[in-house]
Amino acid sequence: MFPPPTGPELAADLARGLDDIYFASDPLGYFTARISSLLAERVPEGARDETSSAPEPSQFERLLGEVAKTYRNPTPQARKLQTGIDAFAVRQHAAETLLRLTYVVLRRRCGRGSPSVWADVEATPTGMADVLDGIQECFSKDDRWSLFRDLVYPPDAADKDDPHVISGVTTFAEWFNFSLELFARGPLDVSAAHNKFKHGLGVRVRDDYLVNFATDGPDEHGRVAKSALTGAGAVNVFDRIVLQFLASPGPRKQGPPLESTTLRISPNVLLAQAALIAHTYAAMFCVAANTHFNTRDSHQDDCHDLGDGVRSEAPSAAAYPGLLVDGPLPEHITSSKELIAMRQPLTQRRDGSAAREAAFFYADGTHQNFRITGPVLTARVVDG
Repeated sequence: MFPPPTGPELAADLARGLDDIYFASDPLGYFTARISSLLAERVPEGARDETSSAPEPSQFERLLGEVAKTYRNPTPQARKLQTGIDAFAVRQHAAETLLRLTYVVLRRRCGRGSPSVWADVEATPTGMADVLDGIQECFSKDDRWSLFRDLVYPPDAADKDDPHVISGVTTFAEWFNFSLELFARGPLDVSAAHNKFKHGLGVRVRDDYLVNFATDGPDEHGRVAKSALTGAGAVNVFDRIVLQFLASPGPRKQGPPLESTTLRISPNVLLAQAALIAHTYAAMFCVAANTHFNTRDSHQDDCHDLGDGVRSEAPSAAAYPGLLVDGPLPEHITSSKELIAMRQPLTQRRDGSAAREAAFFYADGTHQNFRITGPVLTARVVDG
């Protein structure tokens, strides 16, 4: 319980109490549990729809009644697609969480924070573009390496120049930069897909979408042999789970074009990336938590007075998660030339200017424009 407010600003003791609550949490525990649950839900390829025997009704089923049958046994395909999109979501969630905490701790070092870190986290800008701008502004004023190192490794440690520490901090820095790229403005807006998913499920996740480059086209009867799509003269561009979404890049007042983007979804890759980003976040959170608990006013002791003579031990920070020496780095998780997305314009701009060209995007951040020429043909795939 908290005392009634006495003004628009947080009192110092109340701010300390709020941060006691915030920094006693275990953010790595949350992400490990979430990632672990998604790994456990992975559906093997070729799994068939089977109805298992009905267990004893749970409280959930008793509350829903007959409707609960719909939720008892989702099909393997539904589970597969759900795991894919949730793997994408947890990766984006971990990256956004890391960046928002970075924004807060950097600004507090510049003297632009409130008495409470938790309150500052709540007050971060809604738009991630503003969060990224704030991070870049603070990093530009100091030595980036030393500043980042002190965010993710105890700043009072005596071994900060140890090669293992440098390697571990470098790994954290690489995953921090990877997180920045996930939300950076550019030709491929991955964060837009996450927003469409969060706000109204405005995406399509599917595993039946095949994009293929083949040298043999349909014959005069509108038929294409199956071997033409699987033989030596064919290359698959998309052949696994994909996430498709629509977006209109640019200021609304300029009448931005409508674009379609298709992202490749590899759940194991996404969950590995999420885990390493979460580990980086946990290190930063632990350093900030220890700073909070180690800089209490001298009158603060190891107990809190709960009234009526009841005393409780003060909370403490979760254990430091450890350094990631020698990686893995982002390039260890995905090949730099792996195709990750395709973007296509659907309309021109309302002001008459041309839309962005269609493009393929690769894991190293590069992209390759392409243009579709000739008429659209419809064909039937036949054996042969």
